[in-house]
Amino acid sequence: MAIFGGASDSLRNRSAASGGAASASAAIANEERRLRLGEDQEGGQAGRRVVPMVTPVRGKRGMRLWAGLLLASMCILVVLLWLLPDAGQRLSLYLPRMPLPHRLPCSGVHPDAESALRRASSERCRSEIADVACRNEEGSLHPERLPNLCPTGTDEVARGRYLGCYSDSFGDRIFQGVVHKLREANSPQRCLSLCSEAGYSYAGVQYSVECFCGNQAPASDRRTEEDRCDRECPGGGGGRDKCGGYLTMNVYQTGKYQESPGEGIVGGGEDGSAVRIVFLLTVSGRSVRQVRRLIKRIYSADHYLLIHVDARQDFMFRELSELEGRLDNVRMVKERFSTIWGGASLLQMHLSCIRELLRLHHWRWDYVLNLSESDYPLKPTPESLEEYLSSRRGKNFVKSHGRDASDFIRKQGLDRTFHQCDDHMWRLGPRKLPLGIQIDGGSDWICLHRDFARYKSTAKIINQYEHKNYY
Repeated sequence: MAIFGGASDSLRNRSAASGGAASASAAIANEERRLRLGEDQEGGQAGRRVVPMVTPVRGKRGMRLWAGLLLASMCILVVLLWLLPDAGQRLSLYLPRMPLPHRLPCSGVHPDAESALRRASSERCRSEIADVACRNEEGSLHPERLPNLCPTGTDEVARGRYLGCYSDSFGDRIFQGVVHKLREANSPQRCLSLCSEAGYSYAGVQYSVECFCGNQAPASDRRTEEDRCDRECPGGGGGRDKCGGYLTMNVYQTGKYQESPGEGIVGGGEDGSAVRIVFLLTVSGRSVRQVRRLIKRIYSADHYLLIHVDARQDFMFRELSELEGRLDNVRMVKERFSTIWGGASLLQMHLSCIRELLRLHHWRWDYVLNLSESDYPLKPTPESLEEYLSSRRGKNFVKSHGRDASDFIRKQGLDRTFHQCDDHMWRLGPRKLPLGIQIDGGSDWICLHRDFARYKSTAKIINQYEHKNYY
């Protein structure tokens, strides 16, 4: 009825002026009825039409409704792009292709690299992306193999020994190591060579083209009939050797075995005293109060505190710098990095901080433990930690994911090439992981002994990748 309020008021005023409250009421009623039915000005039946009684959505309420619908549509699109593998790449096939903002010195780069070139903001970043993408496409960016420096032994009698045909399953793999797809060259000999080079104790061929590596012997109850491993090997063998079957695997020993690390030295530091710890605190936020609360909790006159503040957080750096002037065992890192989770700058920052620690000759420390401003210890610290590390001196504490390595590689994006610039990690396309090493991963919160920290900061295999912003 609100939509007709203006017409009714106008008619009511006109009728009152001509006199007669009864006639005015009748006129108002007739006019309202005529407007509902859609009669024309002559009141004829020919012009009568039915008008839907729907009030259009206007004003702020309508704007909020349309904004909500737009936001919901965007959220659905983002979720679909996140859940569906390569959805963004498939979607780009249906969109008009815009010219690249930077000329590529090569052709045929991955669509991920083209997308990164369009989204990068600086010319320097676009130039770096183009260079890395082309080298990745040419196969010259990453090394084909790396030297295996882990201590292993070889049992010549067990090398190449065939153990039998075993049943496998997708949910519980026989081997938790790496998987090689050798569509043209798979054979027991080729698989044994790859697994042995990386230091694995066992090798297995499956489904004609797959080569599995692992360090744990297969369970005896998984042994099955030999005729279930009946697939031919694409890499030859004259038909004598088979390469497993569907979820069945021919298993071999490589003869390699892992040398057990020595037990930790029970006692204290280098002179028999309790170990001394460096808390490497990496700060990237602006909550000064939270950081001060953490420092108050972990501070001890017997230990050290090295603080790295993100290069973009000058306010936090100024607020914490006063601690360095008042306490001899607190130091602010001067070479600061813009750290990104999962980025190359995290490794660069850690290596730089460890080198700075090793240059502080008056700091007599045994362990370095990295923390963030989001951490807060629950147990008494550092007394309980000091006691624990003193009884295990010489050991390093690094948490492994402990699961299927191939699944970990896929989920963490280790089979993709990334490049860091403009404070962003850009995905540029697939990559082949180097042969010769066992790939593992886990938490980046670690506790390292000084001897390993010194090795980590000087090892050639690490230093040659330190200043590269891609991986």
